Amino acid sequence: GPSGHVPTDVVEIGEVHLESAKKGRTIAAGSSIGPLNGETGTLACIVARLAEPETPLFLSNSHILADSGLAKLGSLIILPGKDDGGTSKSVVGKLVEFVPFSFSASYSNVCDAALSSVSEGAKLSNTIDGIGEVQAPTDDVALLVGDMVQKTGRTTQHTTGTIEDIHFRTEMPYP
Repeated sequence: GPSGHVPTDVVEIGEVHLESAKKGRTIAAGSSIGPLNGETGTLACIVARLAEPETPLFLSNSHILADSGLAKLGSLIILPGKDDGGTSKSVVGKLVEFVPFSFSASYSNVCDAALSSVSEGAKLSNTIDGIGEVQAPTDDVALLVGDMVQKTGRTTQHTTGTIEDIHFRTEMPYP
């Protein structure tokens, strides 16, 4: 207007809080996750052992959940990870197993995976942002060169691609 004022609408929303799994947030693959005092990464998926199909576990990278093998079993896991606002009030589980890295010249690392328990009462979802509802396969699924794939990641969000190689190996600069 002539007096330099700009008309606005104000909608009061109340006090704002960080989202936390403890406060009823639904947890799904693609979410931010990490150890309480470590790096933040992506929750790959929610799994269960064949011997304990009713006990859910979080699967992510060992270099994230197990701090490249430096973490101790039982370390607290938070969601979201600390780089995304997670704190000691965001605990969703504990580190229960990980594949340790070998730093020898033999190049024996073929797996970068770790498992976390799931805190009692956590609300889990089989819906992934950008992908939708995911059902567990009824048979083993073998991916082949040329297959289309998609994923949702903490940093990259929803992406799609085509498998170009199923035997690719490279050295990773782990700390």
